[in-house]
Amino acid sequence: MNKKRTIYITLIGFLTFLILFACNEDQGQKKIQLNSESRSPLIKLSTQAEFLPGFWMSDAYLKKIEQSKSIYKHRFPASTFYGFIIGKPSQEVDSFLLKPFPASDDEIDAFLEFDRQKNVFKGLTEINKKKERFELYPLTEELIKMYFSDLKKTDDYRKVVDENTELRRILFEGTYFTKDKQMSYTFDRNGKIKGLGDYTFYEVIYDFSGGVYFDAILLYHTSGGGAKSDADLFKYEFKKGVLTLTYVEADWILEKHRITDTTVTMIKI
Repeated sequence: MNKKRTIYITLIGFLTFLILFACNEDQGQKKIQLNSESRSPLIKLSTQAEFLPGFWMSDAYLKKIEQSKSIYKHRFPASTFYGFIIGKPSQEVDSFLLKPFPASDDEIDAFLEFDRQKNVFKGLTEINKKKERFELYPLTEELIKMYFSDLKKTDDYRKVVDENTELRRILFEGTYFTKDKQMSYTFDRNGKIKGLGDYTFYEVIYDFSGGVYFDAILLYHTSGGGAKSDADLFKYEFKKGVLTLTYVEADWILEKHRITDTTVTMIKI
């Protein structure tokens, strides 16, 4: 009986050793993968040529907006670029045009060139009339890392359809109801709205020009949007799952706006 027990304990000990060894080996592989992520592209160049072109926005900026439900609080992003557009590659595949947005005299376009020896994209831009070198590392098809060597700074950028579509997605997209659930409102990321009278389209204000110093959206009676003067201006506020829209009497000529007492309150379910 004691002999069988001894054999059983020995087997259990051996199996435990094998499991611990396998776990340690997996962790070592993960560390190697993380180290490779920090310095070299994870995706081959031919694939990068397909997904790099498009809109990219500061990932940290978007995360702060999604958490706070406010663009105005974060209107001055800490990232080097607010966002940029990468154009389609040249015939050589390893050369791209990077165009910062919104357009500014403080930032100029840059060319991304692939350094085949170091296996990294490199570029040179100008920020506040000072030349800045940077390196670009694709982490996934939706996220890239940029290292600005002169600034000693690293930023992550997220691929988006465009700035307004992404801001609508992280702020408004979904279905809302009145407190008595008698009425519903739908906000789509593509700008379409339902339930708010004859309004059919909305845009999120993110540049805060024209005298707007609060979180606001523009509601249009026609699909596709248009000029600010063609829309009605509403201040918005999210608080504990409740969205409140407040009508604003807008004067875009004098850039003076008056927030009224007319509100619409809705709850996201």
